[in-house]
Amino acid sequence: MLYTSKKNIASVSVPYEGEAKVLCTLPLYNTQKLPLEQFLRKHYDEILPCFYPLSTHLLSRREQYLKHGNDRVELVIEPVRFTVDFKDEFATIKTIRIKLF
Repeated sequence: MLYTSKKNIASVSVPYEGEAKVLCTLPLYNTQKLPLEQFLRKHYDEILPCFYPLSTHLLSRREQYLKHGNDRVELVIEPVRFTVDFKDEFATIKTIRIKLF
């Protein structure tokens, strides 16, 4: 079987104002002082479950040809702006929501 996955985390260069809401707190500490984006990529699998309660959906597809089958399942998480704050030995992830007037 062939398993592939796409893991995308990108920093945003456009300032964005909104209301921050705590999404989760994880026991992660950046002891190597890695740049934030590199740190997030390294711990991607540990951070991912924090985003499950947000706008997510599953896509499932099965292809069958004679005796060969191919299953494909995708977990899609809609793009979200978030911040990561490090304090002590924890990383707190907060989502950014637009302020409503």
